[in-house]
Amino acid sequence: MLRHGNRFLLRTLISLLSSSVDKVSSQACVCLRNLATSVDLQAEMVAEDILPKLLSLLASGSEDVRRASIALLWVLSQRPHNQDTLACAELLQSLGMLLSAHKTDPVIVGHTACIIKNLSLSKNIQRIIESPCVEGLLRTMLSTNTQEDSLRYVTSCLAELAKQEGATLRMVQWMDEPLTKCLVRLAGQLEHTEPSFQAASIIQHMMGHEKMILLVKHHIGEIQDYLKNFLTHQEIRFQQLGISTFCRLREDPEFSLAFRKSQMAKLLEQVRQQTEETQELLRAAICQDDS
Repeated sequence: MLRHGNRFLLRTLISLLSSSVDKVSSQACVCLRNLATSVDLQAEMVAEDILPKLLSLLASGSEDVRRASIALLWVLSQRPHNQDTLACAELLQSLGMLLSAHKTDPVIVGHTACIIKNLSLSKNIQRIIESPCVEGLLRTMLSTNTQEDSLRYVTSCLAELAKQEGATLRMVQWMDEPLTKCLVRLAGQLEHTEPSFQAASIIQHMMGHEKMILLVKHHIGEIQDYLKNFLTHQEIRFQQLGISTFCRLREDPEFSLAFRKSQMAKLLEQVRQQTEETQELLRAAICQDDS
């Protein structure tokens, strides 16, 4: 239970969100974000119907207000109990519009992607699929610098969404040559570990659709290059993603021919031998430990 003083402070701050003075509404968001570290206070904020006020602030002409309000929403979205309430059509529409209008703002893009990913973990995934969020996230990749942390959040969110067939189908609908080129380029930039892995994962999930196969055929050489790097990567997850992607692409005659010419099968055999050697060493280590 909240003490009377805490509830009064909370309601006062929430009322200040409606202030016509940008500095006041922005600072009210900051204060509420600090208070939101308390689960009880978070629940009270949502109960006090804070969402309509935050929706209004997201459309503000002030950069500080937009950034402060999206940061508060990000904190609120982390708690599973809040996710069903937040995953409403109005907020998802606003998030999609934010990504479209402010695709070069790393604070807006990063927080928005994190919010969408948090909400995608709830049972309301269909609302996200039907919203402008998927297109907004995809288009954002074309405008985001590889060095930006926000790109990591965007690719991570899209990779999580791509695990749902409905979301994958929506992504494929929006895919075109610039987006395909962007994803393939990101997958090949292994110096940026997470965006590289997530981009390759997104591509792999979309391989089941003919449109995507036709698009990636323009990038056979680049895809072979990153698959070779994945197969020899020190992280197992990269090797596994490389193998699963290879298996899917091998079903296409053009990719199959390209793989044969590039001796991809020889590289796979080397990986298999290394894996068998590792398994033998593990068995020996386990046997020694048991004895």
